Amino acid sequence: MSLLPSNYEVRFGFAGNAYFHMIVFREAGAAVPTHQHAYAHVSRVLRGKVRYERGDGHVQEMEGSIEGPGLVEVPAGIAHTFIALSDDAVVECVHMLRDEDGEPLPFDCSNRDAMAATARL
Repeated sequence: MSLLPSNYEVRFGFAGNAYFHMIVFREAGAAVPTHQHAYAHVSRVLRGKVRYERGDGHVQEMEGSIEGPGLVEVPAGIAHTFIALSDDAVVECVHMLRDEDGEPLPFDCSNRDAMAATARL
C-alpha cells in the first residue's frame, strides 16, 4: 500500500551536500500535501506549469522550462504546497544536507544517513 497519492510520484537523490526531491505530477490538479521545513530551500519547475502557495497567503504561478524562470525560495517555517496546472509537470526541491541538529554538512559529505536526517527536519 502506497502512502503517496496516485496522481504524483516522488524521486530522491543526493550529490555532494545537496538533497534532491523531485515531484512528478501525473495530471493537472494534483497537489503535494501542505508541509513545512525548519530550514529554507529552493524549488524549481523543470517541466509544465505549477502554482506555489504558502501558508502566509503568497501565491505564485510558475511556468517551467530549462531557459525560463521557475525558481522559488521557500522560507524556513512557512507551510507550502505545489499544485500542478498542467499534466506531467515536474518540480524539483533542492535541500542542503543537514545533521540531526539541523546544521549543514560539509560539501564532501557522502553519508546516506544525512538524507534521512534532512527529510525529518
